[in-house]
Amino acid sequence: MTRYSVKSTTIYELPPEGIPVAAGQSELVIDTLTGEVLLRLNLINTGHKGIVAVRLRISTFDLRGKPLQALDGVLMEFSEPVPQGASFGDEKTLRLPDGTSRVRPEITSATFVDGTVWESGDGPIGAEEPQTQTVPQGDAAAAGPQNGTRRETQSSGRRLFGFLGRNPRFRSGLIAAAAALILCCVGLFIFIIPSMRYGKAMKLLDSGEYLAAYEIFSRIDYSDSSEKALESYYLYAAALLDNGAFLEAAEAFGSLGDYSDSAQQVMAAKYGYASYLMNNADYAAAAEVFGSIPEYSDSKEKYNECMYEHALALMNGGQNKRAAEIFAALDYKDSKSLADACNYAYATELMDAGSFNEAYGVFTALGEYADSRQKAMECGYLYADSLEERGEYLQAAETFSSLSGYSDSAERAKTNYYIYAESLFDKGDYNAAEKIYLLLGSYADSEEKVSRIRYIYGTEKFDLGDYEGAAVIFESLGDYGNSGEMALESRYRQAIKARNTGSFEEAARILETLDGYKDSRDMAQELRFNLGEEFFAAEEYVTALEHFIAAGDYPGAADRADECSYVIAMLHMDAGEYEEAYDILITLDYKDSATMALEARYQMALVCLRGGDYSSAADIFLSLGSYSDSPDRYNESRYLLARDYLNKKDYAAAAAIFAELGSYSDSEERYNETRYLLAGTYMESGDYTGAAELYFSLGDYSDSRNQYYRARYLLAKQHLENGFYNLASDIFFALGGFSDSRELYNEARYRTAQDHMKNKEYDKAYSIFSQLGSYKDSADLAQTAKLATVWNGDWVWYTANADGSTSASGVTRPVDVVNKTIGNFNGKSAVITGADEKSITYTLLDRTYTITMTSATRAKVSNGTRTIFIIQKK
Repeated sequence: MTRYSVKSTTIYELPPEGIPVAAGQSELVIDTLTGEVLLRLNLINTGHKGIVAVRLRISTFDLRGKPLQALDGVLMEFSEPVPQGASFGDEKTLRLPDGTSRVRPEITSATFVDGTVWESGDGPIGAEEPQTQTVPQGDAAAAGPQNGTRRETQSSGRRLFGFLGRNPRFRSGLIAAAAALILCCVGLFIFIIPSMRYGKAMKLLDSGEYLAAYEIFSRIDYSDSSEKALESYYLYAAALLDNGAFLEAAEAFGSLGDYSDSAQQVMAAKYGYASYLMNNADYAAAAEVFGSIPEYSDSKEKYNECMYEHALALMNGGQNKRAAEIFAALDYKDSKSLADACNYAYATELMDAGSFNEAYGVFTALGEYADSRQKAMECGYLYADSLEERGEYLQAAETFSSLSGYSDSAERAKTNYYIYAESLFDKGDYNAAEKIYLLLGSYADSEEKVSRIRYIYGTEKFDLGDYEGAAVIFESLGDYGNSGEMALESRYRQAIKARNTGSFEEAARILETLDGYKDSRDMAQELRFNLGEEFFAAEEYVTALEHFIAAGDYPGAADRADECSYVIAMLHMDAGEYEEAYDILITLDYKDSATMALEARYQMALVCLRGGDYSSAADIFLSLGSYSDSPDRYNESRYLLARDYLNKKDYAAAAAIFAELGSYSDSEERYNETRYLLAGTYMESGDYTGAAELYFSLGDYSDSRNQYYRARYLLAKQHLENGFYNLASDIFFALGGFSDSRELYNEARYRTAQDHMKNKEYDKAYSIFSQLGSYKDSADLAQTAKLATVWNGDWVWYTANADGSTSASGVTRPVDVVNKTIGNFNGKSAVITGADEKSITYTLLDRTYTITMTSATRAKVSNGTRTIFIIQKK
């Protein structure tokens, strides 16, 4: 459920000309948490300037239109001007008096962005009440007097006549208008009687005689009599409800349909009636009523309570079955446990009455409740025993079988099954008897009975000429009686039958399984050979080959098999299926099979070569040795493979093959080309070392020498960027005047010296900076490094005050010695001007120091300057 529920929505039309603010689509909402009535008022700037504030008067009315409290002087101010045509105000809510069902907003003033103010001159917007459309929603659907849409229009008489007065062409119509007015007055008499009846009905309504008022309102068509009729009947129904006439009230509210909250009041009346029944212990009837209004108040809870009490009464009255059904359907208090208790009692009643089967079902459903499982077993056993006494052996066996582990149930189940199977066997119902004997396993002679039944089945099928069916049965019987012999004979006769009917292949297949029974082997081989000849003549060589092979050592079968294979291979050759042909020919020792195998292999290689599979082609040509022109074809395949690698930019693979081919075609030239291109890929990937090595090995090929220098140059720059300054400087030095190598050599040396300074290796730094001479600030850094080799320790600071006095921190020597040191320090200083600077920060030799000035020190330089010198203590 949402926090706020819309009570009604009002859509106002634009105001008369000259009023700069109109009320748009606004909503009355109910705060479902607090019950407060809130207004979301939507306003529209219909003027010609931006608005920064408006003042309103909000008139409120109840359901009947009776005025409630008016909110006067409501002020809305905006941080940003509301532009022309824009809506505003609905981001805020106004709390209204309780019971508010309608509102009328009136704009009393508006302040524009330029500071001018509009005030209602002829009256606020609400004085003329522009035409509105009220759309009831939700619980407020009955807020108006009719179930539907109502439009109200009022016009200012003063404005209307003012309009007429200002238009001379309408003055001549005033006399005619006056005459029409007289005629209208005469017509008013037509409405006197309905008016009188309306007034009488209103008096009855006010005096609480709602039904009488309804009778009159419903019979006249005057003013809002239809709405008043609904209101009167609603109040009549409410009076019935207040007086405890719940059924009559429910009926009355029900006849009102969706008027106001009639549907809710119907449920309230039913709730009252159900509560009355409940208080009078008529729980079944009360539950029925509560169950019809589950969504109202706590009806669901009351329904459960009534049904619980009703079930208790049934249980106490000995109606355990019905009580159990009710308790089981409830999720209330201890209803589940009471359901079990009632079911247990009901099952006990059944057991005592000898209804063992029904009692068994109830006890079983109770599961582990009390001793239900044991009771269920006992009832089941007694029921099975009664079935056995009545000669119902199958039902008795099934029941005993369901009582796993109870007493001697398992044994008695087998006994009853066996007796039932014997009865079936004696009647010749072997199929049903067999199923039960199989279920019994090794009980008594059940296994022997199963074999006997199946032997009977086999014999019957054999006698009927169903040799296949008989064979299946006899084979399943193993060594029972003469089943083995009968199985072989059945299969043999099945094969003869198949041969006689022209099913030679089936006959051969069966005979081949008989392991030499009678003449089955010779007969099968002969059938296979003849089948082979038939399929060979029909040019179905594959099938013919299968039969010749199956004919084994039958005279001529092996030769015919080789012939079939050779023909199949030649067919593959003719179809361009060289691999299939080769696989066959390589296995044969027939005619020119060996030579044809080489030819098939050669053709396979040519197919690969023409199809662009140069690698496979080369492998096959190599395996063929000196057959035909295989050596030349091998070189051709390798060359084309290298060219393919070259086109795919796999330069390393291409170069390896071109190197292997030596002087074949233009392989030597291609070898240099691929290595040159490979070196280029090294350059692109940043592998300048590999590139340089390749370019160097190429000698004078193309611009390899220049590319070698370039690769070395880029390698040196790479070292320089990665901080390997010594490596970079060595290469730049070796490159001499290539590009800006000399300049970069100095830079690499300069950075090396900087590293020495960071590592406090001042002597090494001094040596390099001294060699660099005037490069960058090398001279100064050389001096610094030299000084650093002489001075070490903590950093200290020295000041020269404005009045000429001096002071130093951390210095124990005389001031003149310090001054001398400063002089040799090349003026490393910072100047403070004024007393407001509290500290200075100074960096020397890549270390940063901050000197904080005390208030006393700052005071000394309030009228002058102070110079701070950074030195080292020896």
